[in-house]
Amino acid sequence: MLVAFGSSIALPAMAQTPEPSAESVFAEAPFEQWLGEGPRQQVPWEVRMSARFLSIHQRLIASIEVLVPGTELAKRHADGHITLLVKVTDKAGASYRNFCLLELNDMKADMRKTDMSFSWDAFALPGEYSVDAALYDKATGEHNLFRGKLRVNPLKNDPLRDAWDGLPSIEFWSTKREGPDYLFHSDIDGRLHLPLNTKRPVRLEVLADLSSSDTFKGSTAAYEQYLAVALPAFKAFSHISVSNGSLHLATLDLPQRRATFLQDDGKDLDWPRLKATLIPTNGPGVVSVGSLRERHRQSPVFLREELVRRIDAASGPDDQQAPGGAKTEESLHVFILIGSPMDLYAFPDLPPIELRKENCVLYYLQYEFADQRRPTPAEFLRQNGLSGIDSLIAHRPSKGDGPQVGRGLNGAVGNVERMLKPLKIHVFKVISAEDVRRALAKVMTEVSEM
Repeated sequence: MLVAFGSSIALPAMAQTPEPSAESVFAEAPFEQWLGEGPRQQVPWEVRMSARFLSIHQRLIASIEVLVPGTELAKRHADGHITLLVKVTDKAGASYRNFCLLELNDMKADMRKTDMSFSWDAFALPGEYSVDAALYDKATGEHNLFRGKLRVNPLKNDPLRDAWDGLPSIEFWSTKREGPDYLFHSDIDGRLHLPLNTKRPVRLEVLADLSSSDTFKGSTAAYEQYLAVALPAFKAFSHISVSNGSLHLATLDLPQRRATFLQDDGKDLDWPRLKATLIPTNGPGVVSVGSLRERHRQSPVFLREELVRRIDAASGPDDQQAPGGAKTEESLHVFILIGSPMDLYAFPDLPPIELRKENCVLYYLQYEFADQRRPTPAEFLRQNGLSGIDSLIAHRPSKGDGPQVGRGLNGAVGNVERMLKPLKIHVFKVISAEDVRRALAKVMTEVSEM
């Protein structure tokens, strides 16, 4: 089965012409007239709909799929193109439209031997939707019309019930995402509603360890699967709105002992700047596995140094006074670290950190490699709407890439805690979207009560 996603299938003729708008494509077909006439099928097809699951981006995923026999399309090779249209309407009457164009002249011989699948994926809010899908062969005037209902169920026992407040009912995904844009979903403008109201001032620092460390043993597939969790989680936590304090964002490369990205302006995460740090030379595949085995083990000590530097930089006089002589309430310093397991790092013996302020806490979200919870790379990509993703870096995963890497790792949490002692550390092991959501909710609740 050949699969095409979103607004147009990636065939040579389409790549050389400007992408049409949904408005212009719908204007070429009497879509509203068809709706009045009711369902029709003049060309063999099948329409499937599903509301699948929660994404790592903390949004529910809905999918609409159209299957057309390749033999049917082959008979129409001289018809120019086939147009597929979809309109989704929520209970309030708001509608969202998308389309797909298939250039029949560019169909290859092998495409004619299998069904072709056209899929629209979207982030959706819970609710019931009316779905209208149409197929149109303008050359013959034939068309199909499907009318159905799609129900998107809410999460059970949702710890973040208000996180979707203010978001549109449907946000279709773009097909123009490539490489890291697939993982980050740069095509989606919707922002999670995560207000953090605290009893005292808070300095919130969200740090993501994007190191291509020895943990991945040179496997690009394993590193990309980690990024498929780390980047969306980093984006979700960046949506926290601190009402009484400040938000600071950074990504770290522990082996290279550097911060690769810094943002302190409190604005939306600057994805173009962050994406520029995810260059091909940063990937684990650029170093052979043999070289990794021969060199000295990497150390995570830069994490300790960076945390101490940030704590010291944020520390002020201990006895600040408010007008009238009353002492001001000391601010809270909260770190959220998103990272991969550190089992393969070398942990040197270090003395305890000398904290200049006691009111510091670290929440550590560690990517979980446990065999019983980890999906295969294909399952993971499918679960998160990443089917057909191009490799982020210049390396095609080998047959052995992915599932074998990292087996048996537990994150060396004890070593991390000793390295950062006496900093208070709360650890969450995550692999699923539900894990990230529970961690996000717990952090929000606990910090608001501190």
